[in-house]
Amino acid sequence: MQFHDPIAAIATPMGRGAVGIVRISGTKLDAIAHKLIGPLPPDRIATLRSVRAGDAQTIDQALVIYFAAPRSFTGEDVLEIQTHGGVVQTHDVLKAAIDAGARMAAAGEFTERAYLNGKVDLIQAEAIADLIESSSTRAARLALSSLVGEFSKHVLAFADKLKFIRIQLEAYIDFPDEDISPAALTTLVVATTEVRDDLRALLANAHRGARLNSGVDVVIIGRPNAGKSTLLNALADEQRAIVTNVPGTTRDVLTVDLSIDGLAIRVHDTAGIRDSSDLIEQEGVRRAKQKIEQSDLVLYVTDAETDELMEFISTINIPVFTVRNKIDVDGFAPASQKTSVGVNVKLSAKNLDGIGLLRREILDHFNLADHSDNVVLARERHLIALKMALDALDFDAEKLFQSEPELGAEQLRVAGRALGELTGEYTNEELLGDIFSTFCVGK
Repeated sequence: MQFHDPIAAIATPMGRGAVGIVRISGTKLDAIAHKLIGPLPPDRIATLRSVRAGDAQTIDQALVIYFAAPRSFTGEDVLEIQTHGGVVQTHDVLKAAIDAGARMAAAGEFTERAYLNGKVDLIQAEAIADLIESSSTRAARLALSSLVGEFSKHVLAFADKLKFIRIQLEAYIDFPDEDISPAALTTLVVATTEVRDDLRALLANAHRGARLNSGVDVVIIGRPNAGKSTLLNALADEQRAIVTNVPGTTRDVLTVDLSIDGLAIRVHDTAGIRDSSDLIEQEGVRRAKQKIEQSDLVLYVTDAETDELMEFISTINIPVFTVRNKIDVDGFAPASQKTSVGVNVKLSAKNLDGIGLLRREILDHFNLADHSDNVVLARERHLIALKMALDALDFDAEKLFQSEPELGAEQLRVAGRALGELTGEYTNEELLGDIFSTFCVGK
């Protein structure tokens, strides 16, 4: 158990509200409490106290809760002061706590102490920030799943299996005169293969969760008056873009954030792509082409079977959905068909016919069309560590364990260490600084 100097911060958002919470964690809280509220109240019992400043002037009447170590969020003694939620009161209480001997907490320092004191592992600590930042109900549920340890449970199980296999293999290495029996070899090979297959499945689900966590960029392109802005409004369920019959209405990139069944999407409506002598329109076209390079998916909107942009579309190196718009004019029914580079969708953005179909195809493209409970809300570092572990296990286990068991044991160790970096078993101060600096102060 590690204990540190007392830190303090406001744990609620800035502004007026019913309640504002000042959180204090660390050692010597009895001395700080005596200056602020008098003797510490009983453990885990809400108590009404007067909060005093350094000059003994009463700041507020507040509910105070004391959490004795180690049964607290940080694993240290924690004091929470629930003041009336005005800006002045909470700041005055925080100033009084600092005057009484605490110091201002750094961003994420409370959660960092929870990690250092073994209350949560690194995946769970990151899940706290992900839960706070969740942009959809689905993302919040996945973050909560990681917070209660579901993601960590899988990682730890894989790490334990790899450790067990390595121990068995090293036992044979210690006795080089004895060959590994066929039965023992088969057991080790099967176990290694199972871990590799399970890791591959976890990485795939982590990739899906990473998209839910960070979102994706979708850019809408097409020639003028193809219905790009109308499609944007249809996807957003509100009039976000100006729609007229005049070609070239959209001159700049218009970005709208929306959610499709929990997938955060940044949709970029762009200027119609065509040759023009208008300098402003030329700049709009340039920005449209630049946005394509930064996107994860292109929605190419057209109101004809072919148009002059087909050759340009063939040069795009990211997935393209061809959206055949204005089927209300041509008499087509909504439909979709997968292609080698994306999907062809027929719809009417004006009448909203086929919009649900397009949304479904987008989810399916990013492997999020179902509500599988196996999805984990992952970050980029999680994907890197899982990939490192999977790469370390990319060998012929039967051949390597027989011919070079030392090398096989080393590969197992590398894979296990990569998994240990996920949970924080192996880490460094620079990584911790990068992670916890993204948290809000007070968390």
